Amino acid sequence: MNIDAPDLTRKIIGRLLGFIVIAGAAVASLMVVSDTDQQPRTDDASVRANFIAIAPEVGGRLVKLPVRDNAFVKKGDLLFEIDPRDYKYALEQALSDQNNLEQRIIDTGRKIAAENSAVEAAGATLRTSETAIKTANSAVEMARATVTRAQANVATASAHLSYATNDFHRIQPLLTKQYVTVDQVDQAETAVRVAKGQYEQAEAALAEAQSEEGQAELKLSQASDASLESKAKLGQAVHGVDTLDILESQRPGLAAKVERA
Repeated sequence: MNIDAPDLTRKIIGRLLGFIVIAGAAVASLMVVSDTDQQPRTDDASVRANFIAIAPEVGGRLVKLPVRDNAFVKKGDLLFEIDPRDYKYALEQALSDQNNLEQRIIDTGRKIAAENSAVEAAGATLRTSETAIKTANSAVEMARATVTRAQANVATASAHLSYATNDFHRIQPLLTKQYVTVDQVDQAETAVRVAKGQYEQAEAALAEAQSEEGQAELKLSQASDASLESKAKLGQAVHGVDTLDILESQRPGLAAKVERA
């Protein structure tokens, strides 16, 4: 079947017109979409923008919010203000705790000074008691030496008394035979009385020396007891002295608490 030339031409022109219409419709649609995106003219339009999250170092209630929606802000502008009262109270509490610690350190320092004074006083008392022990020891030694001398004197007086008594007993019987005179007998008797008096004095001196020895030994015992008591008190005073190490170790923590506040 043969197609005429005019019919073929009409078909080609029809196809070109259809292609041109489709292409024009596509270009018109792209232009409409582009114009709508650049200059929207409908209430249903939406705008997309980047959101930046703000995370403050501290949290709390907002008391001021100067910015508004879609407002232009510059670097350094105040965006919002958090209620500072909670943090002000925390700072005041931290400063109060810090001041309280410093006052406790001062008070403890004064207490330690008093305790050190007590240690010095206990040491002085101990030295005094030790000196008393030395003095008591010297007194005991002197008393013992006195007792020794008194015992020697008693022994000498006893010997003199024995000799005088024996001499009297030897001479007295000779008087009846007139081998001795009355005067010699009287002298012998007097010698016995004198020797007896010296013996009694020696015994009294010995008793006094022994008493003084006992008193000296008692004072030595008392001085020893006082020394032991002084040593015990000194030990208690030394162990009772406090230190500032525990309180001073709290300073960095409270200072950090103030810095955080």
